Amino acid sequence: MPIQQRTDFGCKLIPLMITMIFLAGCSTNEATGRQQFTPLLSKSQEAQLGASEHQNILNEFGGEYQNRAVQNYVERVGQSLVPHTERNDVRYTFTVLDSPVVNAMALPGGYVYISRGLLAIMGDEAQLAAVLGHEMGHVTARHTAERMTQSTVAGLGGVLLGAVLENPSAARAAGLGANLYLASYSRSQENEADQLGIRYIDRANYDAYAMAEMMKRMQIDSQLQEIESGRSGGSALDHYFSTHPQTAERVQKTTALAKTASDGKSLSEMGRVNSAEFLAVIDGMTYGSSSKQGFVDGGYFVHPEIGFKFMVPDGYRVINEQNAVFLQSKTNSNVVAVFDMAEKQANMDLSAWLKAEVLKEEGAAFTGTETTSVNGMPAAVTQYKVGVNGNTMHATVMAIEWMPGQISRFQVLMPVNTPASYVETMKRLTYSFDRLSASERNSFRPKTIDVFTAKQGDTVASVSASMPFKDDLNRMRFRALNGLTNDGALVPGQPYKTVSQ
Repeated sequence: MPIQQRTDFGCKLIPLMITMIFLAGCSTNEATGRQQFTPLLSKSQEAQLGASEHQNILNEFGGEYQNRAVQNYVERVGQSLVPHTERNDVRYTFTVLDSPVVNAMALPGGYVYISRGLLAIMGDEAQLAAVLGHEMGHVTARHTAERMTQSTVAGLGGVLLGAVLENPSAARAAGLGANLYLASYSRSQENEADQLGIRYIDRANYDAYAMAEMMKRMQIDSQLQEIESGRSGGSALDHYFSTHPQTAERVQKTTALAKTASDGKSLSEMGRVNSAEFLAVIDGMTYGSSSKQGFVDGGYFVHPEIGFKFMVPDGYRVINEQNAVFLQSKTNSNVVAVFDMAEKQANMDLSAWLKAEVLKEEGAAFTGTETTSVNGMPAAVTQYKVGVNGNTMHATVMAIEWMPGQISRFQVLMPVNTPASYVETMKRLTYSFDRLSASERNSFRPKTIDVFTAKQGDTVASVSASMPFKDDLNRMRFRALNGLTNDGALVPGQPYKTVSQ
């Protein structure tokens, strides 16, 4: 009975506390000049949240890119913008993520991240400054605090009180932790960050048009990503535009803002771009997946750091995610293989482990396992039928104990009555897994950015033909790397980027 009384009393206090919090939560943002309602996250709490989530960002997006020259360069460019921002309470840090995905983000408290995948499609330092300035704009405009308030207002009561009282579990329940930065910004917030970013790069004497140029480059790359991943009518998996929506309207607005910033300036006063220094820094930078992520080379997916390989069949696209590798037929998108790794107890029978894993799958009817071996390693395989989106699919799971207690697993899914050629290809895939020898580990190298100077007669087609990819997208990749919209001739004497291995 006393518990019920205390609960009722607390509920009666909630409206009063909410009113008090809301009245104290309005302030004028020094960067935007508008009234802002952010009662759930003070400026000091923003710094604490950013610091607490920094490692989660590194874990989620490949960690810090291990190239000190690149890291120092990005840090220097970012810090050059800091004196031109409006908030002197923010201590900015800038980190290059070891991720091939075109991405950038910021945590409250001044933690700004940019992927090497995004660096790869940039053409100069001004474009780098524009992206960093945009992310800094989200910080100075306190967009995370706004989104936190908006996402929590609908669930006031206990969760709100928990957040106000700095209860970590309540904050997590409200979704205010590591996933907050992944939520999409509103159109007005994106436009505001664009405006602030242009303000900062213009004050730092960078080319104010770099923001619009960067957006155009990302549009070109987005088309490539859609084709590479087999998607259409939307952005590629985990692509930058999932959290930074790209529209022609934004390109027009940023161009207009740049024109306003540049009006009245002489040619000598127009902002710098520093393309030569930028290209020199990223020359030799890893392109695509790195050794610690695994990559495709010579018809195999290889992972030099862990020490294994398996074949990539002709006509299959590879999507390399953090915890799994996906292979999908280009001619039959319903034929899919997933490779991942797992652990089992050392004394547990491999067939028993596989049975337990299969039974975790909803709707899977276990039919038994067959023991086999793959390149001298013990293995077990099972097959069953499962319903997927109302259709009956045939599933095959191969588990290979390639180290004591360490399992490499292939899960193959295809429609019932799929032609035998696909079945045979998937069988060869699952039996191709093998360990890398010491010499093989050292022989495989990831792809890298290669900066060169165009010669007379060089064209997009002639230069891109030597890029180390086994598909017909080399010209599109070259255009995405260099921000080109067509396959015309290159300008002699001008630097361009290509990919080598």
